[in-house]
Amino acid sequence: SIIQSLPVMFVGVGVAHVIQQALVGHNVRYRAVVSFVVRRIPTILAVWTVTRLVIGAGTFACFLPGMALAFTFAQSAPVIAFESARKLKPMGRSWNLSSARVGSVFMVGLSSALLNGLIGLGFNGVVALAIQLISVSELPSWLWILPAVAGFCGAVVQAALTGCVASVLYIDC
Repeated sequence: SIIQSLPVMFVGVGVAHVIQQALVGHNVRYRAVVSFVVRRIPTILAVWTVTRLVIGAGTFACFLPGMALAFTFAQSAPVIAFESARKLKPMGRSWNLSSARVGSVFMVGLSSALLNGLIGLGFNGVVALAIQLISVSELPSWLWILPAVAGFCGAVVQAALTGCVASVLYIDC
């Protein structure tokens, strides 16, 4: 989860940038998105590190506060993209945007988490079922590639979905 959350943050900033540019009528090429994200790596890493620590403390204290903090800081990526905020300002801005609508942000975040879980189970479940169906006495040595590819594909879809949900929350707040 921690390892997957960093790429989700990078993808979230990229998706938010694409959405921002689409809202003002600009077409964005993938190189421009990558360049935009690369220029913001220090901010993304700082926000990611601090939010992981805060969310971890909230999760350690009790599961629901950890989830609430995760959903509260979910808008950090769109804040980096839309407002070009630097250092840890995206966390404060995300907190301000979410605090006015705690219930709706929590419900959208919970729905997104459940959908992400189903997507992950879907990708991995199909591969696990296929492996079980073709299982023979001795599995080929290359078969480990299938779950790895399924996990990667699931993570890409989940990251894009998370970025879209965070951007919609940002725009809605």
